Amino acid sequence: MAAILESAASALDAFGVGTQVIANNLANINTDEFQASRTRYGEAPQGQGVRVEEISRESAPGSPLPPDRVDISAAAAEEARAASNVRAEREFVDLIATERAYEANAAVARTYDDMMGTVLDILV
Repeated sequence: MAAILESAASALDAFGVGTQVIANNLANINTDEFQASRTRYGEAPQGQGVRVEEISRESAPGSPLPPDRVDISAAAAEEARAASNVRAEREFVDLIATERAYEANAAVARTYDDMMGTVLDILV
């Protein structure tokens, strides 16, 4: 029975990290040249739960920005700057999916706790 709780706990940890990655993306949505990160989940060792396999950066560039009109030098004019490649709509869809996965695993942990409480009530 403890394996069930360990599985749910590992998933809660993994989806907590995923939520932090999404929050970081949203916090930097207006940061020039910021590249969004993505969390990839996988099966924990021996099939016991979920783990974060990788946090990777999206390589797609953001929208080009117009050159600064205040400080234009020859070198700066040649370098094209880009906006962040974070898309709010994608981040919110990912956030909702991550929240639902987190909630499902929290429900597993609560159910396990309730079942153990019932078992103890029967035994005592």
